[in-house]
Amino acid sequence: MRRVVVTGLGVVAPNGIGKKAFWSACVNGHSGVGPIQSFDAVNHPVQIAAEVPEFDMSPYVPGSHRKSLKIMGRAARFAVAAAGLAIQDSGLDLDREDPEQVGVVMGTGLVPMDLPEVAPLLQEAAADGQFHAERMCRPGCRACSRSGSSSTCPI
Repeated sequence: MRRVVVTGLGVVAPNGIGKKAFWSACVNGHSGVGPIQSFDAVNHPVQIAAEVPEFDMSPYVPGSHRKSLKIMGRAARFAVAAAGLAIQDSGLDLDREDPEQVGVVMGTGLVPMDLPEVAPLLQEAAADGQFHAERMCRPGCRACSRSGSSSTCPI
């Protein structure tokens, strides 16, 4: 029988970053829902959301890995920060641990794509000014992969 030990928790949520801030918000009834701040939502029917405001990733990534931030989408940044917070909460010294025996379990409701990731797909699907869902990630779609293979489609 294998045993699993939860040694640390990491949370990045609209109502708190870190388990203490998150739990305090939950206990005190702070939801994190409010007016959309990340873009101008004036022309949208819904103008409220639960956003993680002004998230600074730098405290959660070691200096040796800062370059990777340039290619991480927002959702990936949240996941990495939550994992870093869980490691910090655990008190583990990863230099002294067997990497084959350490892992992170993550839960999420949705992994969104950032606009720069999805824009080429939308452009391909609406080349004639009309949106055609069947054109997204069809075989040979340049937006999905450089090789033209649809097997690497992010959707």
